[in-house]
Amino acid sequence: MAGILVLDDDEDFRCLLQKSLQKVGHRVICAADGWQGLEELASFRTDLIITDIFMPGKDGFEFMLDLLRQPPIGVDIDRIGIIAMTGGGNMVINNSMVMRIAHRLGAVEVIMKPFDMNELYEKVDAILGRKSIPEECEETEAKIVIDRDGLAWGGCSRHAPPMFLGNFRAGRRG
Repeated sequence: MAGILVLDDDEDFRCLLQKSLQKVGHRVICAADGWQGLEELASFRTDLIITDIFMPGKDGFEFMLDLLRQPPIGVDIDRIGIIAMTGGGNMVINNSMVMRIAHRLGAVEVIMKPFDMNELYEKVDAILGRKSIPEECEETEAKIVIDRDGLAWGGCSRHAPPMFLGNFRAGRRG
């Protein structure tokens, strides 16, 4: 399957995406910010990048801009799809502006957090031309839900009760 690089400053969220994407057969490597993402790109065969937009250090916008200006040696950015994701961050600018900027910097898709996992799988599939939705979730809603205590829950709602996915640290969503 595809090689996917996930960039997000929230470690729990990175692990959640990594496990979910690995479950459907993808090779996934993670980075905490744009600096680390650029380092990982140099050594990991990447078909798709899923990047948060608002992160400390080098954020998603700066990361995508660097990819356009000077991609790491040996990286053909024209063959790598990008999905940008955001939970709003500090919201100095509105969501439609965030989406426009992300698209102009090379994102093929933009997804708002929290999101339905099937929505992410569909976007991944559209970019990679493959099927990622697990069979048991295909006709259901596979969701990541953050409760008011900052705990992440997910799963296939019609087939099984929600599964605890970890503490999301709601204050750090980006």
